[in-house]
Amino acid sequence: MARLLSSERNGARLDQYWLHVGDDGKDRITVSSTEDVQPVFDAVSQAGRKRPGSDFHHLAKIPGTVIDETCRLTAIRWGVSRREAFAEIMASKTDRAKAVWAMLTTGRDLRKFQVQN
Repeated sequence: MARLLSSERNGARLDQYWLHVGDDGKDRITVSSTEDVQPVFDAVSQAGRKRPGSDFHHLAKIPGTVIDETCRLTAIRWGVSRREAFAEIMASKTDRAKAVWAMLTTGRDLRKFQVQN
C-alpha cells in the first residue's frame, strides 16, 4: 500500500512523493511527476499560425517533464550522472548534446511539440 507524503507544484508540473514498503520490509520513497501538456500543444499550434517577418522562429516547445526524462535516459546511455547530462544538453556545445536537441526539436517521435510552418 502506498501513502502520499507530499505534493509540490513546480509551474505546470506536479511532483508527488509516495511512501511504499518494499518486499524486504524496508520503506521506499518514490516520486511521481505529471504535467498537463495540452497548453503546450495549444501554444505550438498558435506559434505555427503566427508567421513573424523575422529570421527568428520557434522550432518546438518542450515540456519540463520531457526534458527531465530525456536527461534521465541520456545519462544512462552516456554513463554519466543526470546532473552532468542536463548541464551538457543545456550548454549544447558537444555533438552528442546537439543530437539530443535535434531529436527534441525535429525528431518525428515528438512532432506534437514541434511548430509546423
